[in-house]
Amino acid sequence: MAFSANSGDQFESQKQFMILELQRLIESYNDAFWQLHHTILHVDSLRKEHLLLSAENLKLLSLIQEKESSSASPITEILPASSTIVTGFDGKLQPANLESDTVECIPDPTRNILPKCISIRSAGFLAGRHLSPRGRGMSSTRTIQPLRLRLPVASSIQDNEEVEVEAYSQGTTKTELCNKWGEMGICPYAERCQFAHGLEELRPVIRHPRYKTQFCRMLSSGGGCPYGHRCHFRHAAPPAYHGS
Repeated sequence: MAFSANSGDQFESQKQFMILELQRLIESYNDAFWQLHHTILHVDSLRKEHLLLSAENLKLLSLIQEKESSSASPITEILPASSTIVTGFDGKLQPANLESDTVECIPDPTRNILPKCISIRSAGFLAGRHLSPRGRGMSSTRTIQPLRLRLPVASSIQDNEEVEVEAYSQGTTKTELCNKWGEMGICPYAERCQFAHGLEELRPVIRHPRYKTQFCRMLSSGGGCPYGHRCHFRHAAPPAYHGS
């Protein structure tokens, strides 16, 4: 009788232990379930917020595009281009015609309106690539002399003021205007800056004869061009088109 009583007590204790363990597992499952439920609700609210922000972003972009399109037409007719092209260059000293070949303008409210870069269409771009076989393996000690030409200052074209600049056929140093200098009037890099701080430092670049002669296909397809003023294709209609 004593043996059976001990067995019954041991069975009851094991039963109570298993019930408690099962109850603990059920509580853990319920906690995990409710935590997952709250996480799903939070993700759903974040998804809705993302959709609302995307809609607001598209609305703002459309407003910006409408504003730019409405203000681009008078600007391109009055101000000089952000990428000025000099045509008819034959290596001689001559004034550049900024009114005949201008592309889209980027007005700068804090500085004088200056071109971002100056490009020269010249057959010398192709002549430099057709070297004789004898001269390819020989190291030339001849110093490359820059070509000098005069350009009118964009902010005072009516006063007929000009700046003398040098055109190089290679390299990218000082071939674009410094953005920080154009916005604030100062540059933290000072003389170490790789960009030009004014027309006196801006180096014109000799380009292919067909540079900026064809309209950009990205713009003609209705989209935007990621290259901006660095694009090798025209971003604005020629002056004859604006006058028609």
